[in-house]
Amino acid sequence: MFKDLRHTIRARRAAARAAATSSEANDAATDTATDAATDTATDTAADTATENESLHKAAAAKLPAPLTKPPPRGERIEALLAELAPRHAALHAMLSALDAWQLQAVLADDPALLVRAQVGSGKTTVLAHKVLWLHLGCGVPLERIAVLTFTNRAAGEIAERITRLSPRGRPGPQQLWLTGTFHSVALTLLRGVLPVTRLGYRPDFRVMDTQERDGLWQRLIGSHELTIKHRRQLERRLHRLDEGELLFGNMRKTDDIEALAELIQAEKVRVGLMDFDDLLLNAQALLALQPLDPAPDWIVVDELQDCNLQQLEFIERLAGPRTQLFAVGDANQVIYGWRGSSLSVFEAFERSHGAAVLGLPANYRCSGNIVACARAFLAGSGPIAQAQVADLHGLVATRPAGEPLQVIRLHDERAESVWLAEHCQRLHDQGVPWRELAVMARTRRQLNPLRAALAEAKVPVNDAAAGDADLPVQRWLLQLLRSGLQTADGEGARAALTHATWGALSPTTLSPRRVRETEEVTGLQGLAAVTAKARAIARLRRQDDRPLALATL
Repeated sequence: MFKDLRHTIRARRAAARAAATSSEANDAATDTATDAATDTATDTAADTATENESLHKAAAAKLPAPLTKPPPRGERIEALLAELAPRHAALHAMLSALDAWQLQAVLADDPALLVRAQVGSGKTTVLAHKVLWLHLGCGVPLERIAVLTFTNRAAGEIAERITRLSPRGRPGPQQLWLTGTFHSVALTLLRGVLPVTRLGYRPDFRVMDTQERDGLWQRLIGSHELTIKHRRQLERRLHRLDEGELLFGNMRKTDDIEALAELIQAEKVRVGLMDFDDLLLNAQALLALQPLDPAPDWIVVDELQDCNLQQLEFIERLAGPRTQLFAVGDANQVIYGWRGSSLSVFEAFERSHGAAVLGLPANYRCSGNIVACARAFLAGSGPIAQAQVADLHGLVATRPAGEPLQVIRLHDERAESVWLAEHCQRLHDQGVPWRELAVMARTRRQLNPLRAALAEAKVPVNDAAAGDADLPVQRWLLQLLRSGLQTADGEGARAALTHATWGALSPTTLSPRRVRETEEVTGLQGLAAVTAKARAIARLRRQDDRPLALATL
């Protein structure tokens, strides 16, 4: 039954993707148009004030004038605020401090509402106040409100604001049990509500991170001697397989990708592991069998533009017949196109739920010149780009113009890095402290030549972009510890203990027979056995010139 449900969900995803082909083509046109606009701005701009001013004026001429007149409160909003004042003075004061657009969105009572929020327009403020209004103003229990975000940071920020703004004090974890990322809420449901045993999993299943998942794939390929092409793009291949595509790239005949997918699923169930995609897919399958009862009264969605079909389906499965929806998004901030999100998600949400649409146009974060520059760079061509320009019609700067912006044209990334390093040094020589200087890039790879230039110029750097990817020993240690906690994962323990760099055992020392023997012992004994091996490795490496650097964990 579970396999049939998964195939049904994947078939729905494939059909939806096929229906959205034209939208994806438009997305490609959007990317091309945006790149063209950026290239044009970079090529035509010079590093003189006169030419920069001409660039800004020419680009701004393409755009419609911004809307600056806020909507009137209206009789309904005035009546709600007047009725709220004697009951909840603190909440009344909070709502009265919102601007007219924000207040309109918070107090709206539409069964489904989409709020198109410009960058810096206070969308997190609106989300937090919406939850407080529903809870304190309308009497909806917090545990009946699902708040879905895309990052732990955003979920934590919303929960913290709800806590800080709530006059009734800090809500308990049970009240905010449906507040978190899509994956964390799905995990909460799988651990505490949904019957995972119907999928073949034990209740104590564990969630793999990306590195552990990739290691599992590679071990299965090797142990079963599978022929898999394009292994560097294996994640994409498996996603394409879900959509019914067996061939990838320039392939003319199939390989063992279907067999690998079946082995992966069987192994995950056998050892009690799920990856992040499984959390949503399995939660959807179980919600189809056993809908949440009672269903949430409200589902509040952050960053709707980043939703893919899987997240939209999760929202549908989580909702009940009377669940109301409130979603916030910005069409100009689609950053997850590589995993299925697109501008068409707004149209799909409006069409599926008959959603009303409001806007948050006022930018409180940036100077007027930065807002004007953003409007210029986002102006492109093509139907989607024109829709973005129309959406920018409501982008309003609330702060002064500020310092004029400069667009610097340089020959290549090396010249750019040297110029940036020298410019940072000039600013510091003029009295600007290092802590007040920051350099941002779109990708980690773009920072590599800059690191070299800054090091050559002896500029002190706090490299916030250096993360776990720079610590392979950390990934190895985590694999070792996880295999100790998941005693059925004998292959994981064997891979860690026989690692070419940090493993203390040769591949022949820990044979498959010994692995099977380890799997047969109890969980506590298995953990003790792997812990003993870890201590042995630590003793062997103590004199090594390659420390484990545990202080960084």
